[in-house]
Amino acid sequence: MKRLFAIFLVIQLVLINTAVYAQEQQKASAPKPKINMNAKSMSAKISVDGKPRQSRVIEADFNDPSTYPLMGEGEFVDYLFDSYATYQYFYFMNVTDDDYDSDLMNVQLYYGSEDAYIKDRIFTVEFFKEESNRLNFLGYIEIDTYGSTEGFINSAIPKADFTNEAYIYMRAGVSDSIYSEYFSDTITFKVANPFYSTTPPLKDDKYAVISNESIDAEFTQPTGTFNLRNMKYTFDKNLEPSAYRVDVNKPFDAAGNRSKLIRKSQKSIMPSYRVGDTKYFWVTDITTDGSYELSARLAYSGTKANVWVGDYEISDYEAQQIGQEFDSKIYSTVTSNFGRESDINGDGKINILTYDIQDGFNGSGGFVGGYFWSGDLYNVPSSNQSEIFYIDTYPSMGTGSQKDLSSAYETLAHEFQHMVNFNQNALIEGNDSDMDIWLDEGLSMAAEQIYTGKGLSDRLNYYNSSSAIQNGHSLLYWDYYGDMLSNYSLSYLFAQYIKIQTNQGNRIFKEIMNDQNNNYRAVENVAKKYINPNMTFGKLMTNFRIALLLKLPTGLYGFKGDPFFNGLEKKIFSGNSLNLRGGGSVVTTYSSKEGWSIPSNKGADITYTSLNMDGGTGGLDVTPPAAPALNLVSDQHIAITGTVEANAIVYAKVDQTEIGRSSSSESGAFSIDMEKQKAGILIQVYAVDQAGNVSPSGNAKVQDKTAPTTPVVGEITDADSSITGQAEPGSLVEVKRNSSLIASGTVEPDGVFSVAFPIQASGTKLDITAADKAGNVSEKVTMVVNKLNAPKQPTVTLVTDHEKVLIGVAEPETTVIAKVSGKEIGKGNSDGNGKFSISIPKQNSGAIVEIFAIDKTGNASSSETVTVTKKLQKAIGETRYTTATNVSQMGWERADTVLLVNGRAIVDGLTATPLAAAKNAPILLTTTDSVPIETFAEIARLKAKEIILIGGTGVISTKVETALTAKGYQVSRIGGLTRHNTSLLIARELDKLIDVNTIYMAYGWGEPDALSIAAQAGQMKQPIILTDKTTVPSETLTWLKNESLDNAYFIGGSGVIASSIISEINKISTKNVANNRISGLNRQETNANVIRTFYTGLELPSILIAKSETENLVDALSAGPLAAKLKSPVLLVSYLGLFDQQKQVLSDKQSKYVHQIGGGVNSNAINEVVK
Repeated sequence: MKRLFAIFLVIQLVLINTAVYAQEQQKASAPKPKINMNAKSMSAKISVDGKPRQSRVIEADFNDPSTYPLMGEGEFVDYLFDSYATYQYFYFMNVTDDDYDSDLMNVQLYYGSEDAYIKDRIFTVEFFKEESNRLNFLGYIEIDTYGSTEGFINSAIPKADFTNEAYIYMRAGVSDSIYSEYFSDTITFKVANPFYSTTPPLKDDKYAVISNESIDAEFTQPTGTFNLRNMKYTFDKNLEPSAYRVDVNKPFDAAGNRSKLIRKSQKSIMPSYRVGDTKYFWVTDITTDGSYELSARLAYSGTKANVWVGDYEISDYEAQQIGQEFDSKIYSTVTSNFGRESDINGDGKINILTYDIQDGFNGSGGFVGGYFWSGDLYNVPSSNQSEIFYIDTYPSMGTGSQKDLSSAYETLAHEFQHMVNFNQNALIEGNDSDMDIWLDEGLSMAAEQIYTGKGLSDRLNYYNSSSAIQNGHSLLYWDYYGDMLSNYSLSYLFAQYIKIQTNQGNRIFKEIMNDQNNNYRAVENVAKKYINPNMTFGKLMTNFRIALLLKLPTGLYGFKGDPFFNGLEKKIFSGNSLNLRGGGSVVTTYSSKEGWSIPSNKGADITYTSLNMDGGTGGLDVTPPAAPALNLVSDQHIAITGTVEANAIVYAKVDQTEIGRSSSSESGAFSIDMEKQKAGILIQVYAVDQAGNVSPSGNAKVQDKTAPTTPVVGEITDADSSITGQAEPGSLVEVKRNSSLIASGTVEPDGVFSVAFPIQASGTKLDITAADKAGNVSEKVTMVVNKLNAPKQPTVTLVTDHEKVLIGVAEPETTVIAKVSGKEIGKGNSDGNGKFSISIPKQNSGAIVEIFAIDKTGNASSSETVTVTKKLQKAIGETRYTTATNVSQMGWERADTVLLVNGRAIVDGLTATPLAAAKNAPILLTTTDSVPIETFAEIARLKAKEIILIGGTGVISTKVETALTAKGYQVSRIGGLTRHNTSLLIARELDKLIDVNTIYMAYGWGEPDALSIAAQAGQMKQPIILTDKTTVPSETLTWLKNESLDNAYFIGGSGVIASSIISEINKISTKNVANNRISGLNRQETNANVIRTFYTGLELPSILIAKSETENLVDALSAGPLAAKLKSPVLLVSYLGLFDQQKQVLSDKQSKYVHQIGGGVNSNAINEVVK
């Protein structure tokens, strides 16, 4: 069988070759057809995808330019015989300018065929260009010739593809379908390129910035192959040795060693040292990553620094200089701009160990200037168990006998930021990972610059010399095994770029550090806040790379005129493709006349930006918006409105202090919420467009539209000939009787007035007003002329519709009478101190009670009035979200801070009430991905500035965060991996405001217990700590041991809080808390016992009522801050009504008010409490 197959194959090859020979003979003998100049035209543009098609006939190597004969204009090229044995043919006519596009040329062929229909219908021309004596495929055109026997074929080809090519190489073929993989026959030929130029290539006049905007630096993405011309570039290698200085990121697992954190309570066993003492320290050999002990002598001990000298590397005098510089300048510089150190061992000192760090330095190249290791704060092997810096003496301080201490100073500032950073991120915020190193190092170099007061030239100079940056070095990927110095340069420059673009000065660094995120999101958050709410971190990185290149004096693409950055040199990439890590970028150049195109095979996050090279901006927007046009602003307005460029961020400032910001709409309209401003204040409003360009300011002077306050007038008797009182200084006081003016006068600068007027009879009513210079008139005050020596007007407390007693103060030993609608409802006498209590019948809500006093001589005082209010105050909304806003409106006219909790996942909000109380803030509710309209409206009514999200991104997503930030609110988040962790994070945040000395501990899954105690915890502003049933979470217990607890209460029975937990807390508290368990057989009894323990008075300001069922506890959550504010308990009511224990504890108590929080509360229970 194999032999027969071989024979068949030979016969087949012979037959094919014979057919080819016959075709060639037929071609040679066929007459050349004539050209019909009236034939129709068929046109096509070149397609650049795909590859050359294969041929069924044997042909020469079509990649070899020598196989392409040259054809002249009008010359017959050849015949093509197709699979139908039909011959087709064509002529080369010419190459001319395209009629419609000057960047294109038209290659014209004349086509003909023997038959219009029975043939291979697809006529294809492939185009090639020569490079290094081989042909590269550029693209092809295809024409469907079905139904045609002749015609002119016009091919539109970019001139740029052949600018430097003498010939255009073409391969023509026919096939039966556009899907066919083979040509039936082919012909190759070349023609002269009339647009070929022997002149030098066009000069590059454009930059192309190619960036990978992904935040994932572990993976690369292709740029695609870009056909851009190159530009030569020369590096400057003349760098100072200090440019090669780095520090060490010595890894440490802080999360895994939390239990080994050194505690302040251990400070009693920490030895103290005096100058001259010696001590062994653990240090690291960088070359081996091994640890060894080094003996060092204490040469200086100051207010903050202990300077130790190892191996006599520096003198005592030099050590003193280092210590004094740290104490007097470095310490305050870093702590004021970044934060404080941990002082983990409680000695108040920071050790500075100076020695020759073993880093492998051999006379040139990189060296370690110093380092900080967070492991020194923990009780682990090789730890020095204190705050300590390791500072290099050689070569950092020079290689000769004379030491240059200035480099040590900068290194100390640098390393101190690392120490402060770790304290903030790991110890205060409780993050399990350190800040991303590129960001941490950027902040440390910012600390250096703040300390020295000048830019870091070494970092800029290394940027200029770095080939790695030129070749796409990533900002985000720390190249430990490559050019790490390039990372330092990029991190330094990026941190400074952020400082300049946010326009916040050095304080931006502390804001970044204090963000709960310790990665790119911290930077993205400040960029959204201060640059553009739509700014992504990826776009910010691209803008940074453009700024390094263009250094424009305004906008996002430069450093706003800071002359230091003018020294940045352009870094031009010389290749035509590469793979960029996330955060990587290159700059290349090209000629605008030759053009460019973005490769189709680039990575998804790869962006291309074209820029002019002549100092222009290419397609970048560098035109500032026009000054905002402002509407009138008065001292009554809580918003400033106007128009400006569309989609800009608009800022309002008074004396350089921001008072509000907003975004303009598509039409350019904007409205900026603000506090009321005083008349005469000048408000400056400016806009920043999406490219970062800043407009001139539009100015608005606040108009006086506020009426003076109602005048305060003294008693007027029937013997007085003048009226005295107080009103707005400079205002005009008018006195009217029956609407007729009887006297007027001007208020003195001290606010006092005295207006002469005719003596009036007792009982006469006088209306007194004050009018300011702007014409605003105050509310009138009506005074009744008293008889001489009439009693003073009484005062009375608020009255509800359930009260039967009026309580107040009048002139001593007078008769006090109460009337409603002219009818006396009660009478009594004031005692020797003026106090009175009058029995009255219950009055309806809204009734106006008039109270006056009569002395023993019959003189009557003027009347005081009080409106009767409802005892039962209801906060009931259509949804839980509106209920929460109603609660907020009951308790707060304004609030700088609002806490947001997910209305369907209240577990994270369980422990939030004390923090809300400490910040005088309500708790409002949100959904996972959006803020309800009613919640947004309430935040606006409160004029809040700060929003604290309670819970992680799983319950309140970043969409909510973004929406709030876009409206100008300062947004932060408190959310742990578990509810226990969240309660600890809230406690830590509370501890920053008020010293924590008492805790209220509840079971982590005992929501009603936590909410029962919330009002008391909020009133005392002390935290609620969640625990497991048998053990306190280790991280929580560690924190509590460092808090010097005085007292603790445990809400819940032994089934949810074991006695062992109470014993554990009793060991670390000052008071004996063994008997401080508050519990009951059910949640209602526990609630009753909480009220019995903490609300011992007989008179309560209020009792707040909410449903007790777990699914309805969200109302009780909203009630907590209000209850704390009113110093009143929350009563958790079952759908069955009050339990006996609740009735018993309330039986001897009265409350002024009852607040019902949420609908659906058992009505009998409400009635019982109100009665």
